[in-house]
Amino acid sequence: MPNKLLIISLDALNAKDLPYLQTLKNFKHFMEKGSYVKSVDSVYPSLTYCCHASIITGTYPNRHGVFHNEIANPKDPLRQEWHWYKKAIQVPTLFDAAKRKNLKTASVLWPVMANAKSSIDYNIPEIWSDHGKSMFSLYIKNGSLSMLPLVIKHKNLLKGKQQPELDDFIEAISADIIAHKKPDLMTIHFTELDSIRHVHGVFSEQAYQVMDKLDRRIGTLIEALKAANVYETTNIVLLGDHGGNDFEHIIFLNTLLKKEGLSEQAYANSAGGSVQVQLSNPTDTRLYSRVKQVLADFAASDDSPIKSLFTREEVLSSHHLDGPYSFILEAKDGYIFRNHIFNETVIHRDQLPNSYLSDHGFLPEHENLKTLFFAKGPDIRSGITLDTACLVDEAPTFAKLLKVALPDIDGHALDKLLI
Repeated sequence: MPNKLLIISLDALNAKDLPYLQTLKNFKHFMEKGSYVKSVDSVYPSLTYCCHASIITGTYPNRHGVFHNEIANPKDPLRQEWHWYKKAIQVPTLFDAAKRKNLKTASVLWPVMANAKSSIDYNIPEIWSDHGKSMFSLYIKNGSLSMLPLVIKHKNLLKGKQQPELDDFIEAISADIIAHKKPDLMTIHFTELDSIRHVHGVFSEQAYQVMDKLDRRIGTLIEALKAANVYETTNIVLLGDHGGNDFEHIIFLNTLLKKEGLSEQAYANSAGGSVQVQLSNPTDTRLYSRVKQVLADFAASDDSPIKSLFTREEVLSSHHLDGPYSFILEAKDGYIFRNHIFNETVIHRDQLPNSYLSDHGFLPEHENLKTLFFAKGPDIRSGITLDTACLVDEAPTFAKLLKVALPDIDGHALDKLLI
């Protein structure tokens, strides 16, 4: 049997956090006793669900099929469902590979894993709804009923998606799963850091306070492994999915499309720092040309907020992204996109009530969008530091640790970190 593997995702962990993490007890321990990568490239768009699908499959979005967090809904752009369900992933996952080897698997709020009954033994999925369905009822339908006693035990910690209560719940129930189930593969997804960075800014004091909490949460999980007598036989990975970038202005591309008389034929689905433009009939060459010209004129205008305009074919070739859209626009620094129609195409964020201060979704080469990877355990070398890697390199590394097969992938195992 291979050694166990615990993967802890710290949503929105930024490569530029490294100096601060070196001052924290548990992160410092991972750097001193294990190995790490100083800068990990995300995927495009650098959104949580696209990223986590790449982390768990070793493939880019054009292969795994999760091209956005949300499913476009032009009729109600502020209440779009997300790619909650494992069926959205079109390639084998690490969970599938582990189950083929009869390994015991567990997951707590790992994205795109709702209703993953055939591949996850103990699954508490990340799923909620903006249409009145309770998180509890969605869990009953899409999670593991065997976990219901633990969910009920810790439900007093929950206040919906509110933080830090959600991460409190994740920490408590994950420690119990380790104690009672001792899975061979377990994934955990903490989200408060991402929430705080959206609201207060990437490098805000509040973000560093959450990093302090995450360090303590990691310590709790390490103690749970020790209490379960599996610490010495568990490889532990701490990783991020994307960085983030502060902004001052918001682009409402659907406002532009409406002004051009195209709102019934084209829809711009915001991915934060980028936006995906879908056409009602993408095979209509006249419509395609008309929309392309409108977008090109907007990108070329004086003081344009647009950094790049890609066709679907161009972004597939350059960034391994494909989906049901015809164009993608990338915002310049200081700008992000939003879905709904406003009275102006570009505004200062102060004009929008309760606006975030930062976002992601930008191209992965953006200097603030890099993330981190730490590993420690019986199969991990000590004292190795790599300068760069990519999210798609992580699943093949995990597959080697678990001694399972994950063929036909885009990434390469980080062999220099492995014994």
